[in-house]
Amino acid sequence: MPEYIPGTCNIGPSEIRMRQTMAWVCLLVTIGLSAYLYLLPSREFRLIVFLPSFVTAVLFLQSAFSFCVHYGFQGVFNVQSSLGKTDTIEQAEFRQRDRLTAIRILASAAVIAMVFTTAFYLIP
Repeated sequence: MPEYIPGTCNIGPSEIRMRQTMAWVCLLVTIGLSAYLYLLPSREFRLIVFLPSFVTAVLFLQSAFSFCVHYGFQGVFNVQSSLGKTDTIEQAEFRQRDRLTAIRILASAAVIAMVFTTAFYLIP
């Protein structure tokens, strides 16, 4: 049974599976949208792909690191088997560690999305 580790792990197997599933769905949406945008005459429309690629990256990173960004900002965790049931984090130091990890995940996802969007924009 996984356990809550401040700044490291705040979700368990069922939460991880849900994020993995959503990540794959978002990836397919991103690929489909990218194919459509590629066919449009104006390259500026390609910049739209940033948002779905950002969401996709966030979901993949959350599942890879067993860490929910939303839970990290809310000061809660769920390492149990049921989805959505959370426990509150009482220690301020633990909440701070979780917020920093959430910020790192969001920053990493933004970089991934920027790299993808830039590469997609530059494709002739």
